[in-house]
Amino acid sequence: MKPGTYRLKFTQHQRRPGTLWKELVFELWNYFDGWIDGLNVKDFKGLKNLMIADQLKRHVSSDVKDHFLDEWGELIDPLVLAGKRGQYESVRGNGKINPVRVAERKPL
Repeated sequence: MKPGTYRLKFTQHQRRPGTLWKELVFELWNYFDGWIDGLNVKDFKGLKNLMIADQLKRHVSSDVKDHFLDEWGELIDPLVLAGKRGQYESVRGNGKINPVRVAERKPL
């Protein structure tokens, strides 16, 4: 399965009637591991970036998603994603005219 499929299963999975809560935990672990392993997330910083990028992706129109369809699943750096969204909006005229500023990264 692709990482995006694991993400959907992880975020939408529910306990089936008659199964143990421990089974749900095991299934969620597997889906989460499939998601982060498929995107080569190896440390906390990578996980943090993935979670923030995922949050940004939840509030995006289908037009933006379709525009970046080839790379959408691999966009896990939130600053890269924010830059691409800002560029898309400035070209399409959907956003403010202000240039996109990239925040300075702080070392852990």
